[in-house]
Amino acid sequence: MVEFTAKDRAADAAYELATSPRDGLAGARDELNQIWSSGNLPAQDIGRALEDNNLLAPLALYDSAHLDTDSNGAFSYNELLSAATSDDSDTLTKTLAEHLSSEVAIRGYADLTISELSSRSGTMTDPIPGEMDFSPEAISDGQLDSGELAYADRNFDVLDRDDNDHVTDSEIDEHLSNNAGFISDADAAKLRDLSAQAGTLEGGHDDEWGIENDGFTRADLEVAATEMAAEMNEEAEEEEEEEEREGTEEDAVTADEILSGVASEEEATNDALATLSGADSSVEEQLAAIKTLVEGGKTTATIRDADGSELTIRMEVQPISEGSDRSYVQMFAVDENGRETVVLRALSDGDSFAQQRDANGNLVSYVGSRWQERHPDSVFGE
Repeated sequence: MVEFTAKDRAADAAYELATSPRDGLAGARDELNQIWSSGNLPAQDIGRALEDNNLLAPLALYDSAHLDTDSNGAFSYNELLSAATSDDSDTLTKTLAEHLSSEVAIRGYADLTISELSSRSGTMTDPIPGEMDFSPEAISDGQLDSGELAYADRNFDVLDRDDNDHVTDSEIDEHLSNNAGFISDADAAKLRDLSAQAGTLEGGHDDEWGIENDGFTRADLEVAATEMAAEMNEEAEEEEEEEEREGTEEDAVTADEILSGVASEEEATNDALATLSGADSSVEEQLAAIKTLVEGGKTTATIRDADGSELTIRMEVQPISEGSDRSYVQMFAVDENGRETVVLRALSDGDSFAQQRDANGNLVSYVGSRWQERHPDSVFGE
């Protein structure tokens, strides 16, 4: 199965909302808020993911009642700032407002009209249409890996437009603009990542007098590649050591394992999985099982639903804010294409659970609305 990033899932939730029928909008918005919150992504990352999939304009138009509060067909900086900081705004509104307010600020605080936003948006694309069609390499994440470094080294002379042996973010952006339509999506993503990290790259090798600000050189690329190789080798060694440890744990349980708690941890995991998928388990018992599994380091599993079908799940427990004793407890069903649906969600305060609230402050069910609608006979229901 393709491993999708948090940005992919965020954009996919947006696509689901943008294409939902009118009677399904509330449930789709609820799921989007859950997925965007759980992804822990900055608003700008989500905004770029929406733009990459031509979803920013449709979502801004859909949420214009909260973003364009004077209904004049334009988003002003003050409107967006107010929406981004309001306690009444949900995750969708806050994220869109924060991303758009940054854009308005960059353009000298001139209002951004809805028609202008729509005019630069093409056909919406589904970020996760299926494993065969999805190409993770075509998604820019603003980070560098070996692919970006190799591309920069291979195309250095082309990117160095002024032939001064330095490549700047402006030169990369100009190359992208001048060759739009001729560069593959994967290479365009590499170029966007290189542009975003040009300032970091240029500080790798001491090849300038004073501050390193003239762009990156081939020597900078070599330093970055050397550091990356060292990190990859270290990670490989750690993985080998981990595999060796896991290999010994798969043998028969020993006295040392019992005394150290390893055996009891495995037993607790098995009991929690049985409770989670048990037909007689209450929602509160299932939520407690999720906490047990996550605290034991298990965040994904495959279980069976009431009809005997296999269900791949992802679980998470996250503090509602830094240092808080209260946490969000959530479980998602993951289909064969990596698409997630909220199954269970709650607020946890110690050993007790409370229902979460929607954007209007109303209590929502422990069971995801879309899941409940599509799987009325599931073991996960109320």
